Amino acid sequence: MLLSRFSRANINLRKPTIQTRSLRNTYFKSGNRGWQGFYRRGVDPNNLFLGIIGANVAVYGVFVFSDAQWKRFNDPKWMRFMLKNFTASWYNISSGRIWTLVTSSFLHTRLDSLIFNMLTFYFMAPQAIAMLGARTFLMLYCGGGLAASAVTLSNPSNGASGAVGSTLGFFAASFPNATFSLYFLLPVQAWMAVGGLVAWDAYNSFNSPYSANAHKSRLSGTVAGVAFAMLRMRGIGPRIPWR
Repeated sequence: MLLSRFSRANINLRKPTIQTRSLRNTYFKSGNRGWQGFYRRGVDPNNLFLGIIGANVAVYGVFVFSDAQWKRFNDPKWMRFMLKNFTASWYNISSGRIWTLVTSSFLHTRLDSLIFNMLTFYFMAPQAIAMLGARTFLMLYCGGGLAASAVTLSNPSNGASGAVGSTLGFFAASFPNATFSLYFLLPVQAWMAVGGLVAWDAYNSFNSPYSANAHKSRLSGTVAGVAFAMLRMRGIGPRIPWR
């Protein structure tokens, strides 16, 4: 388990300041419609942070309920609903359920995976939100989920690990010398910890048939997060200043 020694208490998840708003307005001058309007309207970072955690927990709760209904009462209605609306697959895409590319980013099917991902998100996301702002961070999170979904469409899959992996990858690329506590014991620099995780996921993507999709999901999301950080460092992307 990778846990950052950065304290959330040291990160100020405040609303954009007047100065930041004025800087953003110089980049987006025309009206409040479409994506430009989305960037100009305020999004509270704390609400986004807690909302993503809450959405993951809530969707997992619905999945547990669906699984119980199916196994205990032989009622597949709720499980069918989850498969159709919260898993990414060619079948769903071809059936017009494009939203599953995003909603799958909030689905966990195992409690240990939910706990690990939410702990990782809890420690990594505040720094990423403070750097990017809430709206750009949401694009990063959903982009990681999309990357995860894109490589696992052959079977119904969820992209939650990829979405959280994008946050982890972005954090490691932005703070390569930050210290993680591996299993709460061993201090490891971020680039080493994430590099090892990438190598582990890459190996298991081809050698663990029963969990290959899970490893591919996290691997693609992590790589997407690193790529996003590299592009931002080179000045590519929406011209929204890091805070």
